[in-house]
Amino acid sequence: MAQVGTERCVTMPPKGGKMVAATKGQKSKTATTFTIDCTKPVEDKIMDIAQFEKFLLDRIKIDGKTGN
Repeated sequence: MAQVGTERCVTMPPKGGKMVAATKGQKSKTATTFTIDCTKPVEDKIMDIAQFEKFLLDRIKIDGKTGN
């Protein structure tokens, strides 16, 4: 969980995990970061940010595998 000022946000790891060094003639993989702003639901006590983060880590697949 990342806190930006007073906002609470969930930041997911980049797609594909590790960065791979580019060799001659290959394109390098770029890291992608997704940020979900959960400020309002957390303030209204609709959801728990820790459980939501665990849910995302358990369910989202990276390279066909969950739990990355």
